[in-house]
Amino acid sequence: MKQIAIAVLLLAVAGCATEGPLRTPAWTGSLPSAAPPPEMPAPPPPANDLMPRFVLPATGGAPVTAIPLGGSIYQPLTGGPPIIATPLGP
Repeated sequence: MKQIAIAVLLLAVAGCATEGPLRTPAWTGSLPSAAPPPEMPAPPPPANDLMPRFVLPATGGAPVTAIPLGGSIYQPLTGGPPIIATPLGP
């Protein structure tokens, strides 16, 4: 039993050959800092500009008056399916 206690004591003092002797970390008086919070993406611009505008259809043809639905998709005022178009004004 005494030999086991001596062996444990020697291992604690000598430590592992790759890690060095057993030491307790010094207290710095402060806690480790937390990771910064993730940045939030910018909010999308307000979607209150739903006024009709002139757009040029991507498939060609004459400009039409349409309401923006989002992205490059517009709903023509004359009816029909939504179209992909490029606005001709702001």
